[in-house]
Amino acid sequence: MKPFFIFILLSFNSLCIIANENYLTNPFFSKIKRYPRQTDEFDITLNWYNPTNASPDLLSKNGGDRSHLPGFVAGDVNAARGINCAGILTYKLSQQFSGNGKYGFREYISNRIKKKLVVGQEYCIQFKFLVTYGSKYKCSDLGIYFSENLPSHPDYVGPLDHITPQIECNIHPKERGIWYEFKATLIANGKERFMTIGNFKRNKESNIEKWNHMLCAHIYSNYCYLMLDNFRLNIIYPPSMIKKLPKLDYITFNFNDSINNQIDSLKFLSNYARLKLILDSNATLLIRAYSDNIGSIDDNIYICKKRSEFVLNYLIESGIPAQKLHIEYLPKFGKGRLARKVKLIALKNQSLTAYQK
Repeated sequence: MKPFFIFILLSFNSLCIIANENYLTNPFFSKIKRYPRQTDEFDITLNWYNPTNASPDLLSKNGGDRSHLPGFVAGDVNAARGINCAGILTYKLSQQFSGNGKYGFREYISNRIKKKLVVGQEYCIQFKFLVTYGSKYKCSDLGIYFSENLPSHPDYVGPLDHITPQIECNIHPKERGIWYEFKATLIANGKERFMTIGNFKRNKESNIEKWNHMLCAHIYSNYCYLMLDNFRLNIIYPPSMIKKLPKLDYITFNFNDSINNQIDSLKFLSNYARLKLILDSNATLLIRAYSDNIGSIDDNIYICKKRSEFVLNYLIESGIPAQKLHIEYLPKFGKGRLARKVKLIALKNQSLTAYQK
């Protein structure tokens, strides 16, 4: 098939805004039917699919046997976010496969996109990956394929080399056991309903090399095994749309509550944060939490802390750099709902210690 126009991003244009809405469903593998009891149980993950007869894994901190994190399969590592992540083989050197597996054993995972993408619109796709300690090889080939239908091949365990992925990731991790982030852009054709990720090349066509130092040389290590987590697919807004986006510099909270579930207000707050950092790349953002005058100082300091951390975590998850964010508490500010708020304040040329997660 003819590939779409794809531009790999090493660093995003600072004048662009990545929207908050994630078009991928269950991006952190948090929604599952139950915790895995062993490997090869990826099918218990909601809104994710195994398009072939191979056996991708759902790994979990609450998993059993070989699916446990940290554990035998993953080594001494955990999920990038939350307690669950996926695991796939992108390369395996083995003589045991014949027939449709003679060109190499591959595992893929597919996700159903929430809604139709806009024709000609630019999107940002990003995810985190990790090569496990037990991998003897590193394979730089990883592709992302967007399709109208799920590429279902239930009797196949080999590479889907008849497919040309729109995005070739060309990952080059320097070490095993460390989470890395990949980002790229996609120009949509409007027919994308599924996203599939894996190595679409045969063994002889794959770019592989051995790791210099082998930490694990057991019989199962003739492979490259990737852990995948934290997927995002977001619209990229051009600079011309910056001023048109709705914005708020604060959100309010109910009495004695540290969580705000008003999705629009949170999006508007994030838009405000992005705009301030775009207008001044040297600026930092102060997350200032207020409380009303009901209750003790200690109680109000505690609720202010929880509210500021809620906003902090939301902004980080929506793409605001953690090093640009700071927090401050002002308990017993006033009366009513407007006193129970968290406000964003842009600071210029001020040196503060960033709040680190």
